[in-house]
Amino acid sequence: MIKFQVNTGVTPISNIFIEEYMPKAKSPVFSIIYIYGLKCAASGEQIENAEIADKLDILESDVIRAWEYWEKCGVIALEKNENDCSIEFLDLNKGIREETAIKEPILTETKPQPIKPTYTSEDINELLEVNPEIGQIVQAAEQIYAKPFTPSDLSTVVGFYQWLGLSAEVIMYLFGHCRGKSMRYIEKTACDWADKGISTCEEAEEYINTHYNNYHDIMNAFGIGARNPGEKERKFMDDWLFKLKMPLDLIKLACDRTLLKTGKVAWEYADGIIKDWYKKGLKTIAEVNATDLAFIKKKAENKEVRTNNANAKNISAQRPVAQTKFVNYNQPVYTDEEIEAAIRRKKQRRNAEK
Repeated sequence: MIKFQVNTGVTPISNIFIEEYMPKAKSPVFSIIYIYGLKCAASGEQIENAEIADKLDILESDVIRAWEYWEKCGVIALEKNENDCSIEFLDLNKGIREETAIKEPILTETKPQPIKPTYTSEDINELLEVNPEIGQIVQAAEQIYAKPFTPSDLSTVVGFYQWLGLSAEVIMYLFGHCRGKSMRYIEKTACDWADKGISTCEEAEEYINTHYNNYHDIMNAFGIGARNPGEKERKFMDDWLFKLKMPLDLIKLACDRTLLKTGKVAWEYADGIIKDWYKKGLKTIAEVNATDLAFIKKKAENKEVRTNNANAKNISAQRPVAQTKFVNYNQPVYTDEEIEAAIRRKKQRRNAEK
């Protein structure tokens, strides 16, 4: 959750920001994100980056890049911790600036470019004149998409070709693969493919078969293969497959053990098992089984040691009984005749006394 703090000093939107920072922003959407965040700060709202992305119909990654950009420009103070993020809107009017020119932050160039460009209708017309293939891509993609592109959609599709550098055939394959999905979903997939360096339909097909088939296998291991994974579920699987690089058979084994232990689909529990194996450097089922056997053996040995210690303690607690005259006394044994004779003698003594 993002907690906003505001300290503009003059107006909700500083004139210095409007006159100096906005015209030089790397992307117009960065200014829109700044203004929306300022609005949230002024009203004391707390909001997630994903919520801002939904409100503005942009990618969450664009929101994150905007905050990083404005922090480097000295417009905001950004403080992150494990769970939360605090953003303070700095007072741009405070004091007299020695430098009137805005220092642009040094951004490392990456491929594809980290900042999504926006293509106006004039930009697109110019691109069509230079490269008619773009028009063919747009027309074919719109037919697969099954509804007319909005200006924003059109800019996004052109960006697949110009910004992300995807080939025309890959873009067509992309729309066919994402048939029926939203443009935002298609854009996320396009960014993922560009990041993976996919340049042909064959590479795209191979990536889908390995990437999404692994999803399906893991979902099947949990007994929920009939549906597509949700965003949180994909995050777990991506961490296991690509961040930790755990073999698929180990991931499926963790799912099996989770079901046996909890009786339900528990992603967090499976995540704990897999991360424990990762920390121990276990990469095969044989290594996991060997570790389990060693643990069981060690547990049995510890139990035996505790049992032996308890027995020794009980033995030491049994102290010898002190020998006294009562303990050494031997009880005599009488027959029935002797007992009757003793009774008669006792009666005779009583009668004699009378």
